Amino acid sequence: MSQLFMPLSQDNYELSLQGPQSPATQLQPQPEFLFAAATSQVSHLADVLTLISAIDRHALMIISQYGITFFLEYNHILNAQVSVDASLFSAFEYHWLGADLDGNFSENVPKNVQLGIDVHRLTDAFAAAAATVVPRLKKAASAAGVDTVLCYIKYRGDGFPLVVEFEDRLMSEQIEFSTFHLDIDFPYGDENPELQSQPDHSLTIDHSRLQFEVILQSDILANMLQDLQNLNTEDLFVFVSNKRGVSGPNHVNFVSKGAIGYLKLIFPSARTMLQKLEIYKDSEGEPVQTTDSILSTLGFLPFIRVFRAVKLLSKCKIMKDFNGVFLIQLLCRNTAAKSYPGTLIAFNMLEKSEIGGTGQTVDIDIDSLFDDQVYQVREYNDNPHEGATASREVQENQVFDSNEPFSYAAFRRRPSNSESESKRSRMEGETGATGSTETPLFL
Repeated sequence: MSQLFMPLSQDNYELSLQGPQSPATQLQPQPEFLFAAATSQVSHLADVLTLISAIDRHALMIISQYGITFFLEYNHILNAQVSVDASLFSAFEYHWLGADLDGNFSENVPKNVQLGIDVHRLTDAFAAAAATVVPRLKKAASAAGVDTVLCYIKYRGDGFPLVVEFEDRLMSEQIEFSTFHLDIDFPYGDENPELQSQPDHSLTIDHSRLQFEVILQSDILANMLQDLQNLNTEDLFVFVSNKRGVSGPNHVNFVSKGAIGYLKLIFPSARTMLQKLEIYKDSEGEPVQTTDSILSTLGFLPFIRVFRAVKLLSKCKIMKDFNGVFLIQLLCRNTAAKSYPGTLIAFNMLEKSEIGGTGQTVDIDIDSLFDDQVYQVREYNDNPHEGATASREVQENQVFDSNEPFSYAAFRRRPSNSESESKRSRMEGETGATGSTETPLFL
């Protein structure tokens, strides 16, 4: 009887070598690489994979001695990188057959393995396995103990599937995911992603040429992104400034441009919500802190793809370099594993270039369209006779007569220098009769 179906599991491949080999069996690839990992943190991996599944369906999976990295790209203007450290796994075996007993690699052996996977199918598998623990946790008081779902991940190199096995007290499930070649250049090459410097042509942040760095609360940013999405935002302007204004020295504003016009959302500047804001200038290849304002233009369609990740995490770091690369960095901590430092998630995106611009400049200052730029804080001199302070009426006259951008102040009635004789006499008569001027309800 001919072998009509090939064995599904590659674990049976070793057993088939003991007996007579068929021509189909001889054509199977020989394993040159062995990887195996085990962990009980299935819910954490399910959350991490869910955060990046909105970027693209296909992902590049990089396995190295430092851990597992997932890299996705969207239209060459947005990429996402998730770095899962090896300390999350209770057992982590990474071994090339060409390496010696000490784990030292030869010059011809690569330092990592890259394979293409369907991240949507992988996410569904981990989400289904994590969901089986939830009903048992609700009955933990009556049960003898809470069951733990164990996960085993195995891979043997090119030509072999990615094997993921879930096991608990009741059953064991093994799933094989097809692997393929994915034409995506991993910007960190064959070295440790945390140590290698980024090349200039890749879509990664250049830390040596930072333009600004902001750390803020993710839950507030998620609420703002939800409002911007409901308004059908087309372009998003991010205004960052450390100049002292009406509300304080630090400002992070999100300006939406859509079918209804412009809408400005002001991020709270309290220290607990806006923890860090630093702006740099390029000085001989090294960033130096300065006081300035920066306006960045982003397409909202790729930007909203990070909404799911921002919504589930607590803190968010936003950075931008002088090359126009915008970075959103998130740290996903695992409460079940106290010693685990956390899974790092990074979203790199390109700034949107205006027509006729250079990609870094915008022809109009969007932030100055609103009233908070019309009213400014005045610094009074110690000697009041050195300079007279203009009244509010004079300031309003200056707003109307200047060429400032259009604002709500233009709707105010221009103050009149001359009053009618009838109105002045009527007001004087009322003052003489009652001793005080009656303020009318409606002007």
